[in-house]
Amino acid sequence: MPSREFARSAHYLLLAGLIAVVYFLAAKLGLSLAHTIGQVSAVWPPTGVALAALWLCGRRYWPAILVGAFAANAQAAEPLATAAAIAGGNTLTALVGVWTLGRVFRFSAQLARVRDVLALLVVAISSSLLSASLGVLNLRLAGLLARGAAAAAWFTWWVGDTLGIVVVGALLLAWWPHPRPAWQRSRRLEFALYLLALGLLLLLLLLRHVNTAPTPFGSHYPLAYLLFPILIWGALRFDQRAVTLCIALASIIGVTRALHGLGPLPDGSLDERLVALDTLVATVAVTGLVVGAVTASARRAEVKFRRLLEFAPDAMVIVDCDGRIVLTNKRVEQFFGYAGEELLGRHIDTLIAGSGPALQAARSEAGRPGDESGAAGTATRGQRRDGSAFPIEVSLSPMQTEDGLLTTAAIRDITERHEAHERMREAHEQLEMRVAERTAELATAIAQLRASLHEKEILLKEVHHRVKNNLQIICSLLNLQVEGQGDEQVRQVYRATTDRVRSMALVHEHLYGSHGLQCLRAGGYFRSLVGELARSHGADSGILCTTDVADIELPIDVAIPCGLIVNELVTNAFKHAFPDGRPGTIRVALTEGPQRQLELLVSDDGIGLADDGAQRSSRSFGLRMVGMLAAQLQGRLERATVGGTSIRLCIPGAA
Repeated sequence: MPSREFARSAHYLLLAGLIAVVYFLAAKLGLSLAHTIGQVSAVWPPTGVALAALWLCGRRYWPAILVGAFAANAQAAEPLATAAAIAGGNTLTALVGVWTLGRVFRFSAQLARVRDVLALLVVAISSSLLSASLGVLNLRLAGLLARGAAAAAWFTWWVGDTLGIVVVGALLLAWWPHPRPAWQRSRRLEFALYLLALGLLLLLLLLRHVNTAPTPFGSHYPLAYLLFPILIWGALRFDQRAVTLCIALASIIGVTRALHGLGPLPDGSLDERLVALDTLVATVAVTGLVVGAVTASARRAEVKFRRLLEFAPDAMVIVDCDGRIVLTNKRVEQFFGYAGEELLGRHIDTLIAGSGPALQAARSEAGRPGDESGAAGTATRGQRRDGSAFPIEVSLSPMQTEDGLLTTAAIRDITERHEAHERMREAHEQLEMRVAERTAELATAIAQLRASLHEKEILLKEVHHRVKNNLQIICSLLNLQVEGQGDEQVRQVYRATTDRVRSMALVHEHLYGSHGLQCLRAGGYFRSLVGELARSHGADSGILCTTDVADIELPIDVAIPCGLIVNELVTNAFKHAFPDGRPGTIRVALTEGPQRQLELLVSDDGIGLADDGAQRSSRSFGLRMVGMLAAQLQGRLERATVGGTSIRLCIPGAA
């Protein structure tokens, strides 16, 4: 840790000493050009040195500026107090200038933007007002400057400081090793030629000042004007380093000419000639820096455009109004196999056959007022260098430029998309074939199933028919047996058995005549059953049988027990409810309640059930069978004997 602190301190002291020495030498050079007043010079490079040093190295190096300025002013025959005050003013000027550049203008030392050049000019003019005012005030207080010479001294001081920032400060800022894009070999060779041309011109100008004899170039020195095209050359082709170097060398030549009594105001004093030269050099410097900044901005925009073009996911081709290729990116080489230089000047048909109509349509769209949209992506085929074709999608975007109408073609390789589409189409066709095959198989299976169901339905109907016939035979046999019996009780037993068998036979008869084989219509079944019972027990007995049955469907496992129950209850009513030929009514009702609950009601308006044991014994078998059948249906029996007999059976969820 101590070694690191020592290294930092040593680095600071070394760099601060270097800045102080450079400032001192620049100040000595400026003071050597002071003519009218020994402390005021129209050429003052230290101002630019101080501003550049504090901006590039940091404001914490201000003591180096203070020491260098004090040392230079102390050797200019000034009192130490005056030298210290002037040195403080110079340091304060540099600090104010650096603060203004950073906080107000967001300055960039590369001077690659017009705003940076203008910011440097504004700071040079404004901060020099402070240094000139403080410096002249200190000289007046020390008695080193007369009142009448104060205004001229102030103006000379201000002009010298301003030029120092514009020329020397700009030179140091531009030549600082900032991160810059590397120049290509051709650009480096061109810059070497630029330096050679600049050096030869300056050498010729210097030789003409040394040699006063007539030369083939004449006596008016027209070679000095060649600095302007060289300056423009540097601004347009290179960065601000070339511009500031040309300006600095031009300033040196101008100062040399002024010392020899040449240049602006040749008949004036040295200070007047230098001030006039400063004005000219500052004008040329600002012009050159602005041109360089504008060129740098255009160059950055071009670099951004080329980067966007190069890193685009599509092949980008820009063509002129004749369809000739003027610019491509690397994707073009990857897609088509051509190097970028090979395609320049060729027609777009080299890459996209038959693209002329599409280009013409895009130009027509661009010609419409307010229409800035490009043509939508169009699928076509591209031609590689080896002659092979591949599917592409092209989007055309025309744009008006200074060079005329240019059209940007964005070319996308859709080989993978095309192959995926083909695979999807083939898969879709295969799927349709498999669906058609499966549909045919299902249709065949359904037809076979329907045929099988039809056969089974016929078979079940035949079964029901045979069962019904067999039950009818049993009924006939029982009737024959009844006729051979003399005992009335036995005959009644046979008749009851016959009625029960007939109730079951009716179920199979109705199933045989219905559309379905699992359920039957309750209305028709119970009406037939009650009618058969009425005919069996005497139609002329004066007993009326009525049915109020809802036309609902009953499963066969519900219909048979319900039929047996109705048979028993109606038979009992015929036998016991109306003695001695008494007329009356027997009512059978079936309704469907909530949650598909069935309610079966058999009632009569006869004498009602007696409670004596003999009658219960005579009817015990039928009632027991009704109870067992109700339990089989999980139903609930309710009996009422008011105004006759009413027996109600509630069957949960039977329908």
